[in-house]
Amino acid sequence: MGFLKQAEEWGLDQRIDGCQKEMIEKLAALVAIPSIATEMTDYGMPYGPDIANALHYALELAEELGFATHNEDDRYGWAETGDRGPLVGIFTHLDIVPAGDGWTFDPFQVTEQDGCLYGRGILDNKGPAVACLYALKTCCDMGISWPCRVRIWFGTNEEKGMNDIQLYIRKYGAPDFAFVPDSQFPLSYSELGTTTFRIRNHYRREVNDQGQPLRLVKFETKEHANGIPPYASVRLEAESEELAEAVCGQVSRFAGQRAMALRASRQGRQVLVESEGRASAHWNDPWTAVNALAQLVLFLHTVSVGAEADRLIGFVAEKIGTETDGASLGIRTVTETASLSLALEGVCLDDFGLAFQLFLIAPAQVRCEVLLDSILRSIRNAHMELAVSSMGPGFMHDQEMPLLKLLYQSYCQVTGSQDPVKVCGGTYAKFIPGAVPFGAIFTPEKDLCHVPDEHIEIRDLMLWTKIYANALLRIADYVEEAGHE
Repeated sequence: MGFLKQAEEWGLDQRIDGCQKEMIEKLAALVAIPSIATEMTDYGMPYGPDIANALHYALELAEELGFATHNEDDRYGWAETGDRGPLVGIFTHLDIVPAGDGWTFDPFQVTEQDGCLYGRGILDNKGPAVACLYALKTCCDMGISWPCRVRIWFGTNEEKGMNDIQLYIRKYGAPDFAFVPDSQFPLSYSELGTTTFRIRNHYRREVNDQGQPLRLVKFETKEHANGIPPYASVRLEAESEELAEAVCGQVSRFAGQRAMALRASRQGRQVLVESEGRASAHWNDPWTAVNALAQLVLFLHTVSVGAEADRLIGFVAEKIGTETDGASLGIRTVTETASLSLALEGVCLDDFGLAFQLFLIAPAQVRCEVLLDSILRSIRNAHMELAVSSMGPGFMHDQEMPLLKLLYQSYCQVTGSQDPVKVCGGTYAKFIPGAVPFGAIFTPEKDLCHVPDEHIEIRDLMLWTKIYANALLRIADYVEEAGHE
């Protein structure tokens, strides 16, 4: 008798429902840990003590549930069962983005209201991590002899570059079967390539500001969990109060003409220009947001802050600005699966000069390196430099791939739906050969990652657990029938 058939007779779904109270309690304890990345500490915690505490808690919970655990120097860890056969890997992460403003509830205290659980990280990705743990635990309670090893992996650097998964794959290699519950249901067969990079020129303050009537003093942007700056400001210093007052008037006129949320205030010869955007979008759909930094750059292009700074600001304003498709840079790309997107993400003014950071998202059919080469040719002509901060490759799986079919069948059986497979933005699957992004978001309306009042429905939490349990047993049946070793 197959494992899935045994589970049906044993009442797997009903037993998962019986874990609901315990799952919510454990998830609340995990959400209470503000696992936001910080700098390395003196105690050797590579991503800070809060992230280490979240990892420790997850591993302690896994041990309570009966799993063997491993902690790799607080960089990542895993819970595992089984002692033979192929390795099945489930890749989750415990680090979160900052809470940000606009919350109705305490982001680090799970609030239950109207059948929903509110808290930062409850969807991305602590809820799915807990669902996977209890899915595996309930399967193990059946007393089956696993024909494969199952490893639930806990990452700690997903939101800040995914160095953790790259270190893991380099050291331990890829599992035989892998999925990542950090995307959308039913599953994704392709991911977009992602790159962040900086553009700068040879701006030097002592040269640029020499005899300049108006000069740059300081930029600020609010930390933006979605990649789109919701707020940006620049402080300017004028040679006279009269010029400072004139700049304030210019800001007001520009804002009115362009219908942009820009304002200026003056204190003596200094002018603070502030830009308000709207960052309701995740980083992979920037066209749905209003980029505050882009608005600010467009205004700065109307004044002079020194020849070198003007050259860089002018290039960014004319070739990028509020565009999100790369058209003015000549890299616009549309394929049958996705379109390229490009947008301003940050700005830096320091002793080394002025630099703008951008993020680029490309369809899997196009290599990010090729697109960057094209951008590089453009900026070299303008005497500028490009430096890559991070890069994640895109991929496209064969839709006849066995794992894709197994996971899709699990989704269909548990939900009774047959929704089409999708293309998603960026998960650990980029760095895990053969891995499939598999849930946990059911519909676009439920994609509440990184936003205020992030929440999940309790019934969705339980449905995730049933889908993942079904998937594990289905993979086990496949391994058993195929005679894998």
